[in-house]
Amino acid sequence: MFFTISICNAATFFSRQNGNWTSRSTWSYTSGGGQVPSGVYPAFGDIVHIEGGDVVTLTANAACATIDFPTTNTNNSIVLAGYTLAVSGNISIPRSGNGLNLINVGSGTLTAASIDFPTTGDAVRHKITISTGTVSVSGNISTNSSSALSATIEFTGAGLLRVGGDFFSSGGGSLTPSTGTVELNGANQSFNAFSYYNLTLSGSGTKSFFSTTSTTVTNNLTINSGVKANLSTLTHTANKLTLGSTQVLPSSWGSSGSSATNKSDAYFAVTTGLINATTSTCSSFTTVTPITNVAFNTLNKTTAATDATAYQNYTGDTPTTVAKTQYYTLTVKGNTGGDVNGYYTAFIDWNNDGDFDDSGESIVLGTIKNSSGTDSKVTSAYIQIPSGAITGNVKMRIIGRIGGYSSTPCVVSGSTGQMQDYTINVLAGCTDTLPSSVTTSSTATSVCPYSPFTLSLGSTFGEGATYLWETSPTGSAPWTSAPINSIPFFSNDFSVNQGFNTTVGDISLAGEDAQITGGVLVLTETAPNGHNSGFLINKSNTANINPFTATFKYRIWDGGGADGMSLSYGPGFAANAGGGESGEGSGLIVQFDTYDNEGVGTGGSRVRILYNNTSIFNTAIDTPFNLRTDPYRDVKLYVDSNGLLSLAIQNQAGTNITVVSKLLLPNYTTTNKSTWKFKFSARTGGTKDRHSLDDVVITYLDSANSNSKFTTSQTVKTYYRATITCGGSIVTSDPIMVDITSATITAMTASACSGVAFTVTPANGTNGTIPSGTTYSWPAPVVTGGITGGAASTGTPASITGTISNTTGTAQTATYTVTPTTAGCTGIPFTVTVTVNTLPTPTFTAQPGAAACANTDVTYTTQTGMSNYVWGFPGVLGTDYTITSGGSNLSNTVTLKYITATNKTVTINYTNTNGCTATSATSSTATTISPSTVGGTVGGSTTVCTGTNSTILTLAGHTGSIIRWESSLDNFATAGTPIVNTTTTLTATNLTATTSYRAVVQSGSCGALNSVAATVTVSPATVAGTIGGGTTVCTGTNSTVLTLSGHNGSVVRWESSLNNFSTAGTPIINTTTTLTATNLTATTSYRAVVQSGSCGALNSVAATVTVSPATVSGTVGGGATVCTGTNSTVLTLSGHTGSIVRWESSLDNFATAGTPITNTTTTLTATNLTATTSYRAVVQSGSCGALNSIAATVAVSPATVAGTVGGGATVCTGTNSTALTLTGHTGSVVRWESSLNNFATAGTPIVNTTTTLTATNLT
Repeated sequence: MFFTISICNAATFFSRQNGNWTSRSTWSYTSGGGQVPSGVYPAFGDIVHIEGGDVVTLTANAACATIDFPTTNTNNSIVLAGYTLAVSGNISIPRSGNGLNLINVGSGTLTAASIDFPTTGDAVRHKITISTGTVSVSGNISTNSSSALSATIEFTGAGLLRVGGDFFSSGGGSLTPSTGTVELNGANQSFNAFSYYNLTLSGSGTKSFFSTTSTTVTNNLTINSGVKANLSTLTHTANKLTLGSTQVLPSSWGSSGSSATNKSDAYFAVTTGLINATTSTCSSFTTVTPITNVAFNTLNKTTAATDATAYQNYTGDTPTTVAKTQYYTLTVKGNTGGDVNGYYTAFIDWNNDGDFDDSGESIVLGTIKNSSGTDSKVTSAYIQIPSGAITGNVKMRIIGRIGGYSSTPCVVSGSTGQMQDYTINVLAGCTDTLPSSVTTSSTATSVCPYSPFTLSLGSTFGEGATYLWETSPTGSAPWTSAPINSIPFFSNDFSVNQGFNTTVGDISLAGEDAQITGGVLVLTETAPNGHNSGFLINKSNTANINPFTATFKYRIWDGGGADGMSLSYGPGFAANAGGGESGEGSGLIVQFDTYDNEGVGTGGSRVRILYNNTSIFNTAIDTPFNLRTDPYRDVKLYVDSNGLLSLAIQNQAGTNITVVSKLLLPNYTTTNKSTWKFKFSARTGGTKDRHSLDDVVITYLDSANSNSKFTTSQTVKTYYRATITCGGSIVTSDPIMVDITSATITAMTASACSGVAFTVTPANGTNGTIPSGTTYSWPAPVVTGGITGGAASTGTPASITGTISNTTGTAQTATYTVTPTTAGCTGIPFTVTVTVNTLPTPTFTAQPGAAACANTDVTYTTQTGMSNYVWGFPGVLGTDYTITSGGSNLSNTVTLKYITATNKTVTINYTNTNGCTATSATSSTATTISPSTVGGTVGGSTTVCTGTNSTILTLAGHTGSIIRWESSLDNFATAGTPIVNTTTTLTATNLTATTSYRAVVQSGSCGALNSVAATVTVSPATVAGTIGGGTTVCTGTNSTVLTLSGHNGSVVRWESSLNNFSTAGTPIINTTTTLTATNLTATTSYRAVVQSGSCGALNSVAATVTVSPATVSGTVGGGATVCTGTNSTVLTLSGHTGSIVRWESSLDNFATAGTPITNTTTTLTATNLTATTSYRAVVQSGSCGALNSIAATVAVSPATVAGTVGGGATVCTGTNSTALTLTGHTGSVVRWESSLNNFATAGTPIVNTTTTLTATNLT
């Protein structure tokens, strides 16, 4: 690397003799010239040439732009003499021909942009020597040879050469290392593989070992963070190797592409080269105090307490496996060598870069004091595996040191302690291959309600596997997350005060100031000097349940900060003051020590956990924070089904901080805990605090459904399974059913009557699941309204029974809380709510008065809606009374007729809607019965015609006096009209409307009765009315409906007449107002005969059905042959019946429709025809259908002379004969015609073509 420096007014200096840098006599402006002016010497920016065998010595710090030496056979040198020479450009030190060009740095400082050693050779002719000084070159140190060794840098002491560029990267040059240090502090540098004493690779980028031979570092090779060493393919050697700030232990190192024991791609470029570190001062303890146990997940390494080896390498042991983001406890034990503190630190190379320099790679574990290493003392840390850790094996180092923590992963000089290295395997997550089937097992196949049982899996899974226990009522979908059930054991908010040294219920307080006051439990006050106080929960875990959760609030404040409290859980506790913060017993102890007495610092707090008299967890001072607190803080202690403990404490910010989790309590799950109790204790010493508790709650069973085992309880039959997740794989275990041993019964209701025993028997299926042999027990019921009776059960009844009295007047309830027991298994209590109804008091809502008549209905009525009515009647049925209606056990009413006359009472009792019956019947008020009134019958009913009439009516068969008579026009549908008459006869005269008559009779005190009425029916005057519907019909098939209207009276018959009743009509049997006349052939008149009651009969106005004869179309006569032109032919219709509607003509003899001719007469005159034309008449008779007549044709011929018919005569109708003769005609006789009207209309053709015609039998 070459630099060109341009300095304005820069001078060039040549050495001219030996001398000082600042002496004018040493320098000339020209080679071999005279000295420079006084006070002039090379300065910053000047160019310096050393020549002529001169030695230039610094007597002060100096500077220049460049320096070069000659190639002549002279010895030329610059001596720094402890000063600094700053060269802003290049220093060129060529090989002297037969001398030595030298810069003697000594203890001074030389800086330059670059140094070049040109014109090299074998003999040393140009070099730089460094004793304790420093040479700093920002660029390259170079030579122009790849092999010559004449260019030399020679250390004679512990100096420093710092190079920012390449260092003899061509392969030439030589280095005499002595005890000096070469530091390559640039970026991406190459350097020759000399033998170095200290070699430091700093700066950035890759530092390449440029050589075909290996490099040896006889003291320390340091590779700083951010730098990679390219070892090429060679094996290099370093006495000591430091990566970052971590001095490695003797071993081989290289990249992942090498065969080195330790691999780091963070410090080594990926090549096959490696470097062997032969020694290390990192683990050189002066005295060894051994680490005796390291426990981390499955790692549990125990070593001898007498081990004298300063460094133990256990990296070859099978590594424990941990999963990213998961938490684990790291616990260490150690021999402190006496009553002193051992300080323990862990270093974990999470990114596997070969050092422990990165954030989070140093973990303070804590201290242990005065431990033999085989006692129970430990120190611990709760560690989360970083999500950014590499996947695979990484190194963990544990350092124990007496007197203080090791702040670096190497030993502080002169330390006492020990170092141990381990390998741990970091997983990205679960890596197991899940089986296709996993069995599920339970500690019980059938359980009592709330009884604990534990579910477990038939397979085990590695780190990172997750679990979720699920439940289903049927063993099929839907499956839901298993509920977190719990069995309450103890809960108290200390709202009830309790004094010193007392036992109330489950709470035993012991010690001089343990009391419940102000809503909290105070263990110690600040006034007394050192003492203990205890709070014992005086009941045991009789069911020997493994998992439990204890939550409470604590406060430690108000004093100087001492000494702490404990929670102990184990056997054999007494109601005494306890062990203070140390706890007591051989079970589980959690110590909350707020004043550390181990001499680590002033006070400070720790959390310690002991189990079975062995310390298994011990935090460092104030880890995770100081436990003393003014506000109450929450604590949660949980031990699960696997015997794994978790502890969380609320910090000052109100966040629950996990102190430790998944801490194994050895053999906990197999230990009988049926006599274990919970006990809190606190202590104060010379320094005191007030220790208080609140809201202590302890429950059993698992508080999470996410572990490989799950202890729970149930109240109904349930199916269980676990969903296991490993990486991206999921498998569900085979479902298992856990049944309920005892009965499961839903709440029941029943009703009972006051003072009447009841029985309730739950039915299997209807009321729940009730195994055979289930019995019941209950305390006295809870009642309402002050009802009495009801008692607790005795014995083992199979039903719920009782008798309760209710005299309150309204229904009340008694609620029984019933506990079923099946085969010794106590089931879930259920309630039986019994509604206790009062007994009814029957009353009569209606009954007869004080007096009544025999043989008359009397009615008694009581409340409706009841059942089982019981009626009581006086006397004998049929003799003394009869029942008209009701009176059954279904009827709330009865109607009687008393036969005998005496005082009568009726009784009633019933069962009300609640099923209760009165204890006695209720009697009616007495009724006196008198003989019955008989109304009798009025005789003489008749029918009269309105107007003048008279009828005698007579009452007979009555009992009692006649009070009056009554008449009625509506047969007494409404009240009758009184008639003053007390006799037995009444004459009714001149009635104009039908009238009923009755007598009103009363016998004694009995009610008046109406007699049977008689009716005089008054017929109105007959009105015959009029027959409507007369019409005209065609003879033969016809039908006419005739209707009578406007009449008054009944139709007696109908009559018909062919002469409109000029003679008597013909009777027709028909009494309705209509008559249908059918198929008439002659005109007929009809009438009805009407009669009103007893009035005379009259004939109605008649109606006539006129019958038209059938239409006969007849024949048109007069057809002729006429001469064309002027002609006239009379055509005559004859033989027809009916009226002529019109005539029609046709030129095609009616092959098509004819042409209408308006003419309704029987004759038609056809005139002036020029073509043969046919004619016909259309005839209709009355309402009969129209018909076409037989047509006649007028043939148009040339002119014809018709002639004259002679022989006309007068004859008598009937048998006659007249000969007629045609004379004087011209043409053939076509036919003859006859006419009844002298041919006023067309004649009737006669087939005869002769000139004579005999007319016979004319009428």
